[in-house]
This record gives sequence, C-alpha cells and structure tokens, in this order.
Amino acid sequence: MVPGLLDSRRLSDSYAHCYPAAMSLRPNPPRMVTVLIALALLGVGIAGTLLDQDSVVDFISGLSLPRGVERDVMALLLDRTIGYACLFGSPMLLIIGSLLPGI
Repeated sequence: MVPGLLDSRRLSDSYAHCYPAAMSLRPNPPRMVTVLIALALLGVGIAGTLLDQDSVVDFISGLSLPRGVERDVMALLLDRTIGYACLFGSPMLLIIGSLLPGI
C-alpha cells in the first residue's frame, strides 16, 4: 500500500454506520395496486400524448359518463402536460414501489 492513500475497504467500513438505510436497501417487487396505478398512469400518458385527439374524444364519448365527469376526463386526457407527467410518473412509481416497503 502506498503511504498517503486510503484503503477503500477501511474507508467504506468507517462510513458504514453513517448510512445504515442505504447499506440495507434491497429492491422488492412492487405491490399489485402500485402496478395497476402505474398502468393507469401509462394509459393516460399514452392517450394524452401519442393518440390523436379525435379518437380520444370518440372513446370518452362512447363510455356514457355523466356530463361533468366526461368534461373533466376529456380535459385531463387532452392536456399534453398532464400526459407527459403521467408518462414520467408511471416508471417512477414502479421504482419507488420497489425500493420502499409497503408501497
């Protein structure tokens, strides 16, 4: 060992007590509820960004929802910012769900 350089094993052992959560973090499969919410976010994101607006409006109109709910769902799905946020949020939810227990 060259004098003046730190041994990496000694360095990591000395900092192990500072980061106990990071050292014991083990990814787990996310719960089914988390997966279903992530799939719903993915569907909203795809409908809001990749599909043309006419097909989205026709699909929503065919669901026979109450007028106020139909208006709100169309406003949600036709907003591109919300679509991109849902596309970003879907994989982030799965990552968070696999790292944090109980989500």
